[in-house]
Amino acid sequence: MIIGYARCSTADQNLDWQVDALKQYGCENIFQEKFTGTTKERPELSILLRTLRKGDTIIICELTRLSRSVKDLFDLVEKIDKAGANIKSLKEPWLDTTTPQGRLLFTIFSGVSQFERELIVERTRAGLTMEWMPEVYQRTRPIPLFEIHGTEDRVSEWGGDLENKGGWGEYISVPDAVNYWVERNGCQREIVDTLPLKSADSHQVISHKYVDAKSGKEVWLYEVVGAGHSWFNYDINTAEEIWKFFSKYLR
Repeated sequence: MIIGYARCSTADQNLDWQVDALKQYGCENIFQEKFTGTTKERPELSILLRTLRKGDTIIICELTRLSRSVKDLFDLVEKIDKAGANIKSLKEPWLDTTTPQGRLLFTIFSGVSQFERELIVERTRAGLTMEWMPEVYQRTRPIPLFEIHGTEDRVSEWGGDLENKGGWGEYISVPDAVNYWVERNGCQREIVDTLPLKSADSHQVISHKYVDAKSGKEVWLYEVVGAGHSWFNYDINTAEEIWKFFSKYLR
């Protein structure tokens, strides 16, 4: 049986485009739900996995509709494979276990992603504002700062990790780290803005821009509500926003 799975992030978002695409592909049954990708309890997905039969194929429109975590994706594909079923994404050609070529591509991607994840751990540890840093290091001049961060990030926690539960050392929360640099840059003014949704399935992005009119130095924080660890290209034009910030300081 060809089975479709459609998901969107919040109750006010629309599933119609996914359902239409899945029907057009030929899905005989479509499971639908509205939960964030970081929510572990997804009732419809759980029912789908429990009722899988050997030879079934799950169709999704794109992998972000299934999961926003690489580890979660691999766990789900493993469960599907153990049930003797397959999965195929209409958008990502490498996520297709219905063919030998697709299974090979997914295997290669799995290995590369594991390597990339290990690199992310190292980079994240190096980039975190550790608890002791503000006490040890003092700035010699104002330093502009740009930060974009998901509030449900489980690699570098939005709320920090002062108890070192992740094993990388204690680090402070994103708001505290940003406020540290706001103070160091002497920023007196905060401009808060809620950005328009990029698409019906995007996370809400709230921008916090702190400005020091005298020095011209600024600190920008983009708070991606409900999002995990990613480049947020489905939620915001990340590269464009980064360019907007750093182009201000080019001479």
